[in-house]
Amino acid sequence: MEPDLPVNAGDYPDSYKSNTPKELLVMSYAENFRRQYLHLFRDRKPLLLCPANECDCKKFVCTTIKPTCLPYQDIYEFSKCAEFVADYLCYSLLDPPTELPKVLCSPATVTHQQKGNCFEYSTLLCSLLIGVGYDAYVISGYASKEVCLVDETNEICPLLQAPIQKKEQNNERPHKKYLVKPPKDLQSKFTLKQLEKKITEERESAEKLSKEEKQQMEPGKKSDELYGMRVHSWVLVLSGKREVPESFYIESLTGQVRGCDDPAYLGIESIWNHKNYWVNMQDCSQGLKNLVYDLGDSTRWEYIFPSNDKPVLHMSESGEHLADTPELEEYEETEMFLDLPHSWTQQLHITREDFQLRCPSGKKTKLYKKAKIEKFAPYLMKDGLVTKLSVYSDTKLENLIMVKEFYENREDKLEIREHNKQTGTTTEFFKPGKKNGLKEHQYKSLGQGPDFERIMIFYHEARVDGLARREEIGMHMSEYYINNADFLQFRHAMFGKKVKIFGPASKVAKRPTLVNICVLVLQCVKIIKHCCLQSIHDGNP
Repeated sequence: MEPDLPVNAGDYPDSYKSNTPKELLVMSYAENFRRQYLHLFRDRKPLLLCPANECDCKKFVCTTIKPTCLPYQDIYEFSKCAEFVADYLCYSLLDPPTELPKVLCSPATVTHQQKGNCFEYSTLLCSLLIGVGYDAYVISGYASKEVCLVDETNEICPLLQAPIQKKEQNNERPHKKYLVKPPKDLQSKFTLKQLEKKITEERESAEKLSKEEKQQMEPGKKSDELYGMRVHSWVLVLSGKREVPESFYIESLTGQVRGCDDPAYLGIESIWNHKNYWVNMQDCSQGLKNLVYDLGDSTRWEYIFPSNDKPVLHMSESGEHLADTPELEEYEETEMFLDLPHSWTQQLHITREDFQLRCPSGKKTKLYKKAKIEKFAPYLMKDGLVTKLSVYSDTKLENLIMVKEFYENREDKLEIREHNKQTGTTTEFFKPGKKNGLKEHQYKSLGQGPDFERIMIFYHEARVDGLARREEIGMHMSEYYINNADFLQFRHAMFGKKVKIFGPASKVAKRPTLVNICVLVLQCVKIIKHCCLQSIHDGNP
């Protein structure tokens, strides 16, 4: 049963309105840490330690995280989980943008209301990632204006990004002494130099344009008066668990995975999970590219609670790091540490209907550089449309050049439909399982009947006749076969003009009259030759 979250603060559970003795002790630890931090680092901004919740009761941020594994296989991977959180919630800006939020709602309330600020986004995403086994942390830091305002108009659409191609190994044969010399190159060296010079000039001009575009896309101090002061929160996933080879960031507002050296993120104040709280002691004046995420190193990350689950590097009298020794381990075993209490929030629960609906209204629109994406919940549109990508030739999104539609749960197995507005052609892609084995269908958008161009590609393995391709151009139709039982490889048909018949509509011919059929069987030559040799061998030439 889904817990009914009330509107009035008086109807919430007791854990939302009061603190247990252990929670009060933890908050006293955090308050003591805050005082020491302000005394030692007076030039740094305050930390987000104990904000108020939706019932105006102060809670420690680590206890707000609720590790949860939802019963949906689609969000078991970090990319799908981040995409779900970004689509499921509506974003509320921080007011003012340079200060930490005074209220941090529980993940249960955020999922019920389907809205939140960047810290509530990150808390929910971190709860789901920890629940499925990732080593995830909520980050409190600073980011660019575009990231804080979810402005993706200067970024390339993810559906238009080219896939990463693997580098092919260069298997060159070893040089041998006795080889035939290649023929002499009789091309003019002058023309080759001129051609090379022209290519280099074009390359330099293209690089210059790309640099100018990057400078426009990169956030700068001139374009933003609050550059470096905008407070933001995102998620850090460390390597190790779930076979994660390298640490990375997840932008909780968009679900985009970013590298730890992304220039859009300008600084980190602190990070936390459901077990501990760490303060960054490293210099972020040059960005985050040189940050080391060794949470056990107290010179880089200062933690609140000594019960740190990360391996701690001890310091000797000379200042050198010492590894954990058996004597230190025995001493640590005898020392008692304070562990964090369980989360005070209610259990996260998302119904299957809400999970399938994804967006609050079932629809969501995102704008990118020269592109627009419209997302729809499954089964919301009658034709099964789930994603619509519109590509434009200008940044103002006025001149439409292509529309790409993605479908799911269709009986005819249609997966993608692409409309090219410049050429007027439409291309449809189908999944395996269609009755006639159709794989790809390309035709003119305004064309009807066999008088127009049409190209169809089939799954020839799924067809009895082995039909692989059919082309209809004007009054001609060509068919190509693969592994046909009758050794048929090619068939060409020509159609005559449509005869006009006056009379009732039922008697009017719907198809043009067949004039000639040409069948080309290449394998028949081998069969005839085999039959001739057999007859000669039998003595009947």
